[in-house]
Amino acid sequence: MTVLFLKFRQCQSNRYRLAFFLMYMHGKNNHEIAKAMAIAEETVRVHKLRAIQSLRKRLGANEMLTHITSIL
Repeated sequence: MTVLFLKFRQCQSNRYRLAFFLMYMHGKNNHEIAKAMAIAEETVRVHKLRAIQSLRKRLGANEMLTHITSIL
């Protein structure tokens, strides 16, 4: 899990990281994240997507899937 968080910190935007973190570590849904971040739900979806894309580039899709499933 340490590798995931080190790579996660390199994600391009703090807002992308926050949306990803709130969903995967705190189990928040898009509505709850949007409310917490004061942004639209569609923007939350885009932030999460971009965070995942960034992590995939850094980790590779298979390694990322392994780390994410170990968190859940």
